[in-house]
Amino acid sequence: EAFADSRFCAGCHQFPPEGPRVAGKLQEDTVAQWQASGLAAQASCQSCHMPGRRHLWRGIHDAEMTRRAIDVQLAVEAVAPGRYLARAAVRNIGAGHHFPTYMVPKVELHFVRVDHDGRRTEVGRQLIGWSVDTAITREIEDTRIPAGQARRFEQPFVAPAQGGWSIELQLWVHPGEHYERTFRDSLSRADRLPAAARPLLEEALQRVQRSRYELVRLQHRPSGAAN
Repeated sequence: EAFADSRFCAGCHQFPPEGPRVAGKLQEDTVAQWQASGLAAQASCQSCHMPGRRHLWRGIHDAEMTRRAIDVQLAVEAVAPGRYLARAAVRNIGAGHHFPTYMVPKVELHFVRVDHDGRRTEVGRQLIGWSVDTAITREIEDTRIPAGQARRFEQPFVAPAQGGWSIELQLWVHPGEHYERTFRDSLSRADRLPAAARPLLEEALQRVQRSRYELVRLQHRPSGAAN
């Protein structure tokens, strides 16, 4: 019975009030986020992350599960001749805690203009996540989405006059983004590390880079962009 109780998870996934913080926020606060959500009365931590009592540890590395956690909408607005605004709305509909819950994973929004000839131009990137420095002492930004809430992202861009273009939104998940920055930071000082450390850090960096994946891709062709 204890293994099916969310309190069992709190030992690792919920720091006590006196635990380490960045910008006043507990570094690990997942259980409290879940308790504050509307899903707490419907599901335990285990019912999503360990369905059927199986040790699957389903989470941000699992594309299918992560895809069910959010709803993504894309629209485009003309703001001036040749100038547009892409509006993306990402709603946390399925995660019983912030999306993503703490500092390690990030989700990148890539806005790409696809011209009539198929040429692709990235016009901007934005980030969902809690970014802190690699020393874990300073907050850079916090754009996580609490359970049941949405965050809107606006990306201005220009488009060719001949029309026939569309705007594409890609969501890329970086499950270990904070580790990636940490490994890069360590490798930049490799001359001060034991010789055996460099290949281990390089292997760790490659492994975390391979964990990236594309989660969602949407395309919008405004009526004014038709040939």
